Amino acid sequence: MAGVGAEGCAKYVEKRRTHDQGAFDGEYAYAVVEWVRGYTSGYNYAVNPPEKRRRVPIFSSATVAYLDKYCRDFPEGVVEHGARCLLAELNNDVKPCGDSIEE
Repeated sequence: MAGVGAEGCAKYVEKRRTHDQGAFDGEYAYAVVEWVRGYTSGYNYAVNPPEKRRRVPIFSSATVAYLDKYCRDFPEGVVEHGARCLLAELNNDVKPCGDSIEE
């Protein structure tokens, strides 16, 4: 894991506060959204069969809002876990998502 997704949630929250001052269109938020888009695209293609692949984009502000909440709730987590939880919710996965995601 590399890039923004490998960052810890405590660091994420701090960067959102200092770099973006909480704005959904800040420089760090943009980097996070682009990382999540790449991650979800790869996940979508590699894991989901063609008939279950998402074809609807995830709005930038929704992505950032979800990760803001995830990282506040689980400061010991990492951004990638939050992205996987977001995907689990969007895919209506039965398995609950928390601060620890097992492979």
